[in-house]
Amino acid sequence: MEKARKLEFKTLSDFRNYNTTFASPGLVAEVKEDNSKYMFSSKREWNKLEKGKGKLENFEMSNFEINQQVYSQMNSHVPSSKDAEIINDFYKKENASFYMLLCTTRKIPYFTLLAHKENLLNSSLGQMVIECLSSIGEVIAIERVNNALEIWMWESDTKESNLYILFNYSEGVEYFS
Repeated sequence: MEKARKLEFKTLSDFRNYNTTFASPGLVAEVKEDNSKYMFSSKREWNKLEKGKGKLENFEMSNFEINQQVYSQMNSHVPSSKDAEIINDFYKKENASFYMLLCTTRKIPYFTLLAHKENLLNSSLGQMVIECLSSIGEVIAIERVNNALEIWMWESDTKESNLYILFNYSEGVEYFS
């Protein structure tokens, strides 16, 4: 996933004079004069980044937190056959017996273990994952990153965006008799 850009301004006046014509949602601006940080939203406005009720000095955001802010401002999309195709292409390339759908950023972590059956059609995994995700909330984006799929979701119960990872979990399963 592409990293969000960051702008630095010496003064608040410089920041206010910045032309936002080509600014995109998720752009972060830091004003050195008062150590404030702002994020450009999909509504084409700057939002001051604050945590809780008070201002944080030396406030830092990880790439995950920046992406979470950006994805929470995006409109979800209705799952389409293209989403299932992305998952099925991933399935064909990984060709694994077990997959895990995992989210560790929730207050109560979420996981689902998916097992491949010999008679399972290649096209079934995509639809199965889409059905599983629809019980959580609405899909915002699906992207292949290295050996996994990053799936950003807007969760119905928590009313926030979270990152789910779908990956080959064959080495995580031990057989015994």
